[in-house]
Amino acid sequence: MTLIEQGPNEFDSPTSSQRSSEPHSRHSRGIPVRLLGSGMELASYTLILGAAGYWVDGRWQNAQPYLGIAGALLGFSLGMYRLIVMAIRQS
Repeated sequence: MTLIEQGPNEFDSPTSSQRSSEPHSRHSRGIPVRLLGSGMELASYTLILGAAGYWVDGRWQNAQPYLGIAGALLGFSLGMYRLIVMAIRQS
């Protein structure tokens, strides 16, 4: 019994030269999408924790929105931490 050598088929992964020739390969689109996701994560942490702090301020009938500001700062810090971790993993 002999083995017949077959050429590449449609299920083989592309070689590095084939990947670089594609203008919009999956790899080139991945970084902007990750950055967009990180930016959305940063904004959502800031808004959600800021709104939660503002809600607690209203619930406790505080005259100044200190907890809202603290929540927004905490959310921004958490979002920046996640952004930095993502950037370190990329490099």
